[in-house]
Amino acid sequence: MFKLKLIFLAISWIMLSNLFLNQGFVSGQENYNLEVEVPSGIDSYLTGDKVWFTTKISNLANKARVDIVLKYSLLDSKGNKISERSETVAIETLVSFVGSLEIPQDLDSGDYLIRVELLSDSKESSFGEASIKINSRNDLQFFIQENYWWLFLILILILIFLFFKMIPLISKAHSKGILKNKIKELLGQKLKIINL
Repeated sequence: MFKLKLIFLAISWIMLSNLFLNQGFVSGQENYNLEVEVPSGIDSYLTGDKVWFTTKISNLANKARVDIVLKYSLLDSKGNKISERSETVAIETLVSFVGSLEIPQDLDSGDYLIRVELLSDSKESSFGEASIKINSRNDLQFFIQENYWWLFLILILILIFLFFKMIPLISKAHSKGILKNKIKELLGQKLKIINL
């Protein structure tokens, strides 16, 4: 009789353990894992552009289809919300979404965060973040960075132009001795200048 009771307790224990473990029972709440990734290889974004990102969500405890709200936010370095939008999506166990946010034109250059917050019917929330760098199209430093080859070429052309314009003036001034007199006047003393 004792063996029969022991077998009954063991079978009951196994059945209850399987019931709770396989049904995803976690004190009545859903558990989510959320990751946010921006594309690799993009160093920075420009104001006025869209920033694209991937949100990966794992529904760890619940195997049933669940509707959740994803709230996308762009935050500055102090945590202030710059822009925000949300959408309702359905998930089961593992899902991946591509989202985007519009970068306002009037932002300053700097480091910003993309935050994706998950809100479920059970009032549980989870979030993930990814950092991005934004350059303002109105920023002088950005303009120089993007156009430095053109600026360098223009500077070389100006120097060449000035060089060819100055050759006749220098030779004319040297032949008349004007250059020596001007230097003496500027320094206020008599100098011996080596003839060129």
